[in-house]
Parts: sequence; structure tokens; C-alpha cells
Amino acid sequence: MSRNRHLIAEKYRLSDGEFRLLELYRDLTDWDEKHTDTYKTFCVTDVVVSDFLKCDPTTVYRRRVSLLSKGLIVKKEDRCYEVVGCDKLDRDLETVDGLLGDAEKQINIVAGQSNNVPVHKEIAGVQANQSYLTKNPLVSFKGDSVSLIPCDRFLELEKSGRFGAMTADDMEFLEPSSREWELVRQGILAK
Repeated sequence: MSRNRHLIAEKYRLSDGEFRLLELYRDLTDWDEKHTDTYKTFCVTDVVVSDFLKCDPTTVYRRRVSLLSKGLIVKKEDRCYEVVGCDKLDRDLETVDGLLGDAEKQINIVAGQSNNVPVHKEIAGVQANQSYLTKNPLVSFKGDSVSLIPCDRFLELEKSGRFGAMTADDMEFLEPSSREWELVRQGILAK
């Protein structure tokens, strides 16, 4: 029921104050079937509610009138009111769920269409004259200083001993973690 109440609040665009007042009215409703005169109704003045909600009675009045105009409460005899029953809320929710279902279908259609869109990637070719022949762990790469120390993930794997005699450099060679390592790998394979 809580989810339904929030969906109804969204559908009727209730303010926080209206939603809180509606919830209070639901809590004040007499649900005892033995009370034939007051069953499914609540009788409370705006002044009493304003004291409880710590606001002005005119604020309660405005919110109550708004709930009446939106059809969420109905005026009964003897200054009592009734919160609209669950059957009406369920019918309203079927409409809301129908709208949500249509939106979900649209999302699925869009998702399916995005799978059909070709992805264009420009891949720069590697020049044949680029190679690294130095044993120095720091080499120059187009003016920038590039470290050829294997990434931390491969160093941790090497320390774990799960890969036998394979070193972090071996792992970096098989699956380079950066563009620079890929260039080193290609230079070695080109020989």
C-alpha cells in the first residue's frame, strides 16, 4: 500500500504538505466496522490538525481544500470526511501503471535501436620507426617522461605467486596496461 500511496501522490502532484495531511487523515480514519456511523470516515478540525502539524490553521484549510478538489477526500455529513477508497486508488494506479508500461516499452525500443548504431572509432596507426631499445626504465616518449614499470595490478599478481615463474613484465607484455607498453610490445614483436 505504501508504494501505491506514493504513486498516487505523484499522479495527483501532491505537495509534501498535502501528502502529509492525506496520510494523517488516513491514520485518523475509523476502520472499525462496528462503528456504523463513523466507519471509513474521520472528523477533525483544521485547528486540531494545525496544532499537531505545527502550522497555521489556514495552511491546513488550503491543503484540505486542495485534497477535496483533487478527489482524494470526500466531504460527508456532520463535518466528517472520507479518504477515497482503495478501489478508486487501484483504478487510478492501473492508469499510472499503464503509462509506466508505455514508457518502459519506449525505453526498450530505444535501447534496441542503440545496439544497431555502428560505433566509429578512429585508431591511429603505429609508425614503423617507433621502437624502444633502451634498458633504462624511463624513456622519452614524444617529449614526455613515461614509466615502463609494470602496473601495480601485475606487480601484485607476481607477488602472489599464482602465476609461477611469470613476472610482472611478462604479464605487461601479454596484456599491456597502457599505450606506451603496447608500443614497446609492438617494437619487440616487430624484430
